[in-house]
Amino acid sequence: CLLIPSAPDSGSSTFISNVGNLFQYLFLSKTWLSTSVLIPLDEFAEEMEGETYDLIISNPPFYDENFTSTEENRNLARFTEALPFEDLIKYSAQLLAEKGKFCTIIPHKNEEEFIQLASKEKLFPQKITRVRGHKNSPIKRSLLQFGFEQTTLETSELIIEIDRHVYTEDYKNLVKDFYLKM
Repeated sequence: CLLIPSAPDSGSSTFISNVGNLFQYLFLSKTWLSTSVLIPLDEFAEEMEGETYDLIISNPPFYDENFTSTEENRNLARFTEALPFEDLIKYSAQLLAEKGKFCTIIPHKNEEEFIQLASKEKLFPQKITRVRGHKNSPIKRSLLQFGFEQTTLETSELIIEIDRHVYTEDYKNLVKDFYLKM
């Protein structure tokens, strides 16, 4: 997880209007490296009781199939048993500032379950972007933004490719600052 601390002087969250701006903010800004914390969320939440963050970003392990590899590190990085959705949501709600945002990417098949789990912690979905590899392929991932404030839900769809290695304009605009050849 990536955690961006609350501004000590303002107490308000930094508004990130969309996923592209979020990544531009994180990776083009020189300040995020010195003010962000990259450690396991469950361990961090236990140590930082009472601290709050304006932005929490997580790409949690989400494989739940019945197979694992023989490599322990690989299993920790990929399978939900390392950080169950319930724990991720609970700790995120505990650490999130009142006007903060919790953003995550999960398999689309788990979207409804994740939203239900978040509602138990009084986290409301504010934005959902559903991602398809191709316009005719099924939705594979859901990019979710939650907050404690109940707002009108914004939904969108992102299609990555038109043909194999021929990317949509939306996708190219999203990642153009991070790829040399796109």
